[in-house]
Amino acid sequence: MAEQSRKVFTNTTFIIVRHGEKLTWPDGKAPSRGAKKRYVDDTLLSAKGHERAFALVGYFLHRKEMTDLLKDRPLTTIIAQASDPRPNAAGKSQRPYQTIAPLLAALTAAAQTLPVSPAPFGHASAATVTGLPVDHLPFFKRDLVTMVRRLHAEAHRYTGATVLLSGAHQYFREIAIALGADATRVPAKWPGKRFDVTWVIDPEDPHRFRQYAQRLLWDDRSKVIKL
Repeated sequence: MAEQSRKVFTNTTFIIVRHGEKLTWPDGKAPSRGAKKRYVDDTLLSAKGHERAFALVGYFLHRKEMTDLLKDRPLTTIIAQASDPRPNAAGKSQRPYQTIAPLLAALTAAAQTLPVSPAPFGHASAATVTGLPVDHLPFFKRDLVTMVRRLHAEAHRYTGATVLLSGAHQYFREIAIALGADATRVPAKWPGKRFDVTWVIDPEDPHRFRQYAQRLLWDDRSKVIKL
């Protein structure tokens, strides 16, 4: 699929961010094996996760490395993993959407004061800071393959644009490769403790897979993920 992506997408950039931090253990230490079994995920962002979500607004609107990307290929689509309501479904987390919600709200607020061009592709609603619509497309974790196939099938919608994806880190390597990144340049695993890295993929040039340290919160690291 990676080779197909290089032929399908034209002048398109994909940006991947992990959802913000989740609730930590009260004592800040690694829990015992028994405690892990009793852990119940509340599916929500922690206080620090919400900090990151709001910090990402300024990151995408004002950080030079991001504005340089969006200057030539404006952000037109935000894709976020949604909480799956189906019985026994994996992927109940609300964190991916919560992470991009402040950015989506900021773009919506800006759209009320800036002129908005007519929405292409038959979409009725849009938010913008660039004169181009920004659509929000949810997907369920178990439907990841379907979502990627949809992106390929509708590749013409993303010509000259940037697509932002927020989700769970477990599938990021696979999705980066499926969107055209060179597998030899993508880290083998996204560490579970890292919430502070951004991946950028240019399907037409697989060697241009890039990582950026976000450097948004107090203990964010300055180094990206090792291969």
